[in-house]
Amino acid sequence: MKKSTKSLLFGVLGAAVLAGAYQNYRMSQTEKIASNLTLDNIESLALIMDCYAEATCPSGAVIHCSGGSSCESGPNESGGSYVICDGKYGSSCN
Repeated sequence: MKKSTKSLLFGVLGAAVLAGAYQNYRMSQTEKIASNLTLDNIESLALIMDCYAEATCPSGAVIHCSGGSSCESGPNESGGSYVICDGKYGSSCN
């Protein structure tokens, strides 16, 4: 084999090895970044649910809701119970 052919062959093989090493490095970095983002999302979801409201119905059933800033429960006008979280009517029972 000619010297120039050998040099070309080794150059191509070297480039392939470097490209594989770079691809492996990039794949491992992406995986770490994704897992950190997932952890941040889970932590931020935990911060959103700061309050909890629960009420017991006359039938014995329990109704509840979770919210971020305001939660309340109590009796409604018809003698049942209600729960409201973050200004949204959760549920009620009679």
